[in-house]
Amino acid sequence: MALIHERLTQASPAGVSGFAAYIGDLVEHLGRSYAAVAGHVEIVTSLEDVPLPAAASLPAGLITSELLTNAFRHAFPEGRTGKVRVSLGRGTDGRAVLAVEDDGVGLPPEVKPEEAATLGFRIVASLVKQLGARLEVTRAGGTCFRLVLGET
Repeated sequence: MALIHERLTQASPAGVSGFAAYIGDLVEHLGRSYAAVAGHVEIVTSLEDVPLPAAASLPAGLITSELLTNAFRHAFPEGRTGKVRVSLGRGTDGRAVLAVEDDGVGLPPEVKPEEAATLGFRIVASLVKQLGARLEVTRAGGTCFRLVLGET
């Protein structure tokens, strides 16, 4: 969280133009923290510098951290190899879209992030609501979480 604080304090009042750099730093730090998993998982980023309001940056960073941590912890059991992709850009409607996707074992169909009993998913659901955003989950060939933010 020190990373986001540093980026926020350097941001212009109109929005955080360094959010892509922050997400890149976050991915790198989490990859090092989960080196046992990240050592056999390819981490790919595609980050467009989409400005976000300062009030949206911290919750979006926390959501990214939780989703990426979950991918490292659960998507690649028993030394399974694979790929995690983190992307930030604009959707076709101009809204900012942040995605965390893996080609791991996949989120079990009975797990509904918006209704989950786990603390992590409850925090994510609360932050998504706080942002007035939408979280889309796709379970094909792994798991993809897409956070669709409001107009920026």
